[in-house]
Amino acid sequence: MARRPADGSTAGRAPRKRYLARFVLAFGLLLVVVCGALVVLVPRIVKSRIIAAAAAHGVALSIDDLSIAPGRARLTGVRASPLIRKDAKGAPNASASAATVDVELDGLTPTAMTVTGRKVALDGSLADVRAALAPRDAGAATASPLQRITIEDASLAWTHAAPTDRVVLDAAHVRGDVTRKAGRSLGEDWRF
Repeated sequence: MARRPADGSTAGRAPRKRYLARFVLAFGLLLVVVCGALVVLVPRIVKSRIIAAAAAHGVALSIDDLSIAPGRARLTGVRASPLIRKDAKGAPNASASAATVDVELDGLTPTAMTVTGRKVALDGSLADVRAALAPRDAGAATASPLQRITIEDASLAWTHAAPTDRVVLDAAHVRGDVTRKAGRSLGEDWRF
């Protein structure tokens, strides 16, 4: 048992309490700084990985904002264009944008995606578009973990789809759904 001073004071306890209070305050501040750094850095890291993965699949991608929550991620202001040689003879021009892309996650694995406000612009013949995408599609043999892709309020403008300048394919307010069926790859069953 600890001895008390003869005068009955508790002078020895005060420094210990102050030390403990300082330790708890310092630990709390450190925890706040670490959590703040994670809130700022994790979306940036995930955003850079998404952009790198898109580039590996032949797509130049930019994202204005990314927010992450348990079980989902939301990308806003998404713009994409294929990494194809536009200077090659007959190479089509293509670009796409989406107001939002909501991704459902199972851990860190994307399982479903909803694209809202998608706009696609193509300029080139069907044969040129297919020829430009063939090398990219030939390398896409890996299975996607996505089970469903939903498109809401999309638009498409395709010039020079036919061998005349007078025909432009233009579709607005397009909705679509591609869902994986048992034993099939995503995209084998689709409807628009």
